Amino acid sequence: MTLPDADSCYFGGMIEKWKKITEWLAANAPHLLDALLPGAVEADFETLEKLTGLVLPDSFKAFYRIHNGQNPHAEGIWAGEEFLSTQRIASEWVIWKQLLDQGHFKSSKVEADKGIRKEWWSPGWIPITYDGAGNHDCLDLAPDPSGESGQILRLWHDDPERFLVAGSMEEWVDFLVDDFASGALVYDEVHGIVEAEDMHWDDAH
Repeated sequence: MTLPDADSCYFGGMIEKWKKITEWLAANAPHLLDALLPGAVEADFETLEKLTGLVLPDSFKAFYRIHNGQNPHAEGIWAGEEFLSTQRIASEWVIWKQLLDQGHFKSSKVEADKGIRKEWWSPGWIPITYDGAGNHDCLDLAPDPSGESGQILRLWHDDPERFLVAGSMEEWVDFLVDDFASGALVYDEVHGIVEAEDMHWDDAH
């Protein structure tokens, strides 16, 4: 695979991160390996950038060049949530943009961590996961002046809290890898990938 210089410096590290993710899936939920989509190509990034008017960071591109999200009909791979493809990112972003343009968030009060704009939703927030109920982890490309572009925030559709999940795309991925390695995340045939502490085992377990 030939990569432009812009994101080649991130690519090797992202390969290693993906290797750890897929090794966990192979050992714990091998059927979900088939849900991962082939890597994104430059046209995928160009389409998303044209839609949003944003410049996607190199770390995002490097990660997505390996797998461009997952099959949306499969169980969520990202800590139980759908890992959005660039196409699904675009569709979710458009929904939020339409709601913003229609004035739905004008009177909404927000509680935001330091570094995050006090907005219900910003066009600079790129959803990268989806929990099936309107909530996302978002790549923040329009942070508050005290924040960092490329940080990851949590967006709720019906809750005013906006909190920082990770300081960068790389850190966000590392958190998932660490949760898999530590056993903080487990796979259950009924619930899918969930936090171990949230599991309520019955007597049979």
